[in-house]
Amino acid sequence: MLYHYSTDFFNMRKLIIIILLVQSYVSIAQTAWVREKNELFASVGTQYSSATKYFSPEGSLVITTPFYSGGLFLYSEYGFTKAITGIVNMPVFKYQGYQTTNTVLGIGDVSLGVKVGLLQDILPISISSEVELPSGTAELLAVNQINKFETINLPTGDGELNIHNKVAVSYSLFPKPVYFSAFLDFNYRTAYKDIDFRNQIASGFEFGFQSESNIYFIGKLNLLSTLGDSIVNADFSRGEGTSYTYMQIESVIPIGSEWSVSGRIGFYNDLLVDRKNIYASPVFGIGLAYKGVLFK
Repeated sequence: MLYHYSTDFFNMRKLIIIILLVQSYVSIAQTAWVREKNELFASVGTQYSSATKYFSPEGSLVITTPFYSGGLFLYSEYGFTKAITGIVNMPVFKYQGYQTTNTVLGIGDVSLGVKVGLLQDILPISISSEVELPSGTAELLAVNQINKFETINLPTGDGELNIHNKVAVSYSLFPKPVYFSAFLDFNYRTAYKDIDFRNQIASGFEFGFQSESNIYFIGKLNLLSTLGDSIVNADFSRGEGTSYTYMQIESVIPIGSEWSVSGRIGFYNDLLVDRKNIYASPVFGIGLAYKGVLFK
């Protein structure tokens, strides 16, 4: 018999639960595992980056005055059934600015989604759809502190509706505390004012393992590509024409059976997809996560 509900099976399920606990809000939506019925996962995280290297829509490197950005982010998943999980991704606030401007701040674009799990006890696969609402501030001017007549628009939202359609597959090397995940995401973009945004394809691979000291390590490789012909005067702050290769290393420390803390660092590069229309610098982040059953 290929599968039977033995002690090993339940130990494997326990390992999967631990994997779901230790992942941060930026990782969790990329795996294929779904929540148990009435199970809640919630996390809060912050991140920061500062860059002088801007890559134009054509991929040319331009050195500018330092540009910085960061924010506070909430992410949650709730198991409505054993196969259907609801998703809420909320940038509570995002801030950004240049060294020569004031800092602008506002709420980001909130995402609501549903994730459906398939073959969870064999080879976990999930299909999900998320609607990214234009809840952020689409027009937010930062003022040059040297010349008050100069301004630049640094919105905390792109002003348009996004629809993300994602498929993911995960695999655990039980009884070893090691797992792999991969995903493919098609982002259907719409329009804001006279800007018709081009659709995007995101993909990624994730690898995680537990060390002997009970610290979990997660490595990620993400790719983003924009489809279609280049648009003149593409706006980096709205992600139009943006592409990149992104690598991230994260460490997670469980605190008891329900809580965990994490720290991560990520880098943009040209390994598989060239950087275009993006400020590229190391991204630093920390997070706190909770997992528990609300109704037993």
